Amino acid sequence: MNWKIIIPTIISLILYIFLSSSVRNTELIWVLTRFFGILSLTVLMIVVILGELRMLTVIKADFVLFRFHKPLGIFLIFLVIAHFISAVFDKFMWGKTLLFHQFLGFSFSDKWLVLLSLGTLAFYLLFIVGATSSQPAMQFLRFKRWKMIHLLSYLAYLMAYIHSVNLGTDIKHSILSPFLSIFFTLGFLVATALFLSRMLQARIKQDDQASVVLATIIIVILIIGTVGVGIAVLKNYDYSSNQQKRLDNIEEDISYVESQVELQKQKNDLLLNQLGVLENEE
Repeated sequence: MNWKIIIPTIISLILYIFLSSSVRNTELIWVLTRFFGILSLTVLMIVVILGELRMLTVIKADFVLFRFHKPLGIFLIFLVIAHFISAVFDKFMWGKTLLFHQFLGFSFSDKWLVLLSLGTLAFYLLFIVGATSSQPAMQFLRFKRWKMIHLLSYLAYLMAYIHSVNLGTDIKHSILSPFLSIFFTLGFLVATALFLSRMLQARIKQDDQASVVLATIIIVILIIGTVGVGIAVLKNYDYSSNQQKRLDNIEEDISYVESQVELQKQKNDLLLNQLGVLENEE
């Protein structure tokens, strides 16, 4: 256990708790919640992709970027805890409507709380993965058990992604929304494609790195292309539906105008008849 990392991290989090408490009613706490949420999802995405790329490397030692995997994983735990602390202390925006127990990941009374709970449950899974990533823990668990526990990171990523894209203010409503939504969606699709590619490689057992890379690129392109076509079809369907609704509304407006014209014509005819009767009486 690396106390040189753990002790400063604990001290930093304690100080951050005091900071969050002091700004709980200001917009700053809301900004901090969003900042740590976006940063957490970004680092988690990078950690998962780095892990998949290493697994797809035939000679594992050749993938030098993997040395950032564990430090980023530790940093991720810190970011997620900071995000959780900010959300709990927030009394400026949506946090002011929630009770503490609703942040604990077991509130499923409505859609909003389900999405919130997914984020907390993702944190629990990441914490378990992080806590079992040390060398002593790996030796104690043995490789098979450790690997099964480590697979929880994929479930955590899926939960965190669903949580973020549905609740994330900056992903859905801010000026950065178009960029962030595309960035995180592409990242999720790439991670998914790499995972599926690894599953395929494990079955066919290719030892040539060039073949592995080529197959991986093809799978990534296929998945991103398929999703892109699906999104385009859905948008076109929505556009066609909206156009049809507009046409239906126009037809209804025309029918209403025609009925009003006919009604006015009948009133005019009635007035003319009344005038004719008055003239005859005179």
